[in-house]
Amino acid sequence: MFILLLSVSFGQYTNAAFEATKGKWTFPISHIASVDTIQRDCSGMPARSFSMILWTQTPEEVTAIQSGLVQSIHKIDSLNVIAVKAASYFLFYFGLATLNVKKGDTINEGDILGRLGKENNENNYQILLTLMNKTGHEIDLIPWFDWTTAHNNCLPQQQLTSNIQQ
Repeated sequence: MFILLLSVSFGQYTNAAFEATKGKWTFPISHIASVDTIQRDCSGMPARSFSMILWTQTPEEVTAIQSGLVQSIHKIDSLNVIAVKAASYFLFYFGLATLNVKKGDTINEGDILGRLGKENNENNYQILLTLMNKTGHEIDLIPWFDWTTAHNNCLPQQQLTSNIQQ
């Protein structure tokens, strides 16, 4: 009993519990202007990546999608990428200018990770999200989110429908 309580208090849980959240995730930013997926593969040929980009017009706070442990933080150009381990999955958040967490922190769903930044020539702010399993394979993010909340987050219904059907 003590081990279970300790495990829950540190935000770590089983794969089954993590997988039970599929289709229920809320978005890490409040106002979504558009959603894109990345089209690439290792050889440069067109292919569907499972990473997702959420665009917004303001430097919003980014909240944790899931509870977990901050495994690493890296700077790429002027922005940060945070890797969070949740069960045996890894969630990557790229595009943060400021950080509210550090490596080794235990975070809970909804905790503020930091604030979005933008690259020099960008007109809007973006958060790039990637979900990977423990073997490093990308997992399609689309079925994990509650898309009814996307419309509530100001994403136009036609944008939502066209991107999900890609």
